[in-house]
Amino acid sequence: MRPVERPAEDKGSRYPRRLYVAFAAMAIAASLGLDYLASRRGERAYLFPSPPRREAALAARAPLPDLAGRALADCGIAARDIRRGQDEDGLPRLTVRLPKDIYLKVAAALQSIFQESGASVQTEEGERAGQTTYSWSVARGESERLALLFACPPPAALKK
Repeated sequence: MRPVERPAEDKGSRYPRRLYVAFAAMAIAASLGLDYLASRRGERAYLFPSPPRREAALAARAPLPDLAGRALADCGIAARDIRRGQDEDGLPRLTVRLPKDIYLKVAAALQSIFQESGASVQTEEGERAGQTTYSWSVARGESERLALLFACPPPAALKK
């Protein structure tokens, strides 16, 4: 019996396989590159971690009076209800007049914002001239300080 002869492989048949492998490698490299670029721009990326958000870093570096002023404005406190000045020691001071129920909402928002920025807060409650007052002492680091005074008059005084 005679052995079956197989046709010799064409050398040209290897060329398309190599071409497919080369295109697949280029597609993978392009996908990785685009994913990397998306992660650097802060967009959703699948393989590469995104850099930390700049807003959080900027908020941490913002001066305490500006940070508090922005937070109060975001909570809907009108500019006419906020007085800026300095206390007896020359530290920045914000005095805010608002109803007590709104103070409770604002206090929670301010606490979280100050905590995110690395500031510590000490609060004191008092009664003065028939209205409830909340005195806040905010400190970040050794040199940055802010005094906040919230005056919550009785509901009858606010209607006038």
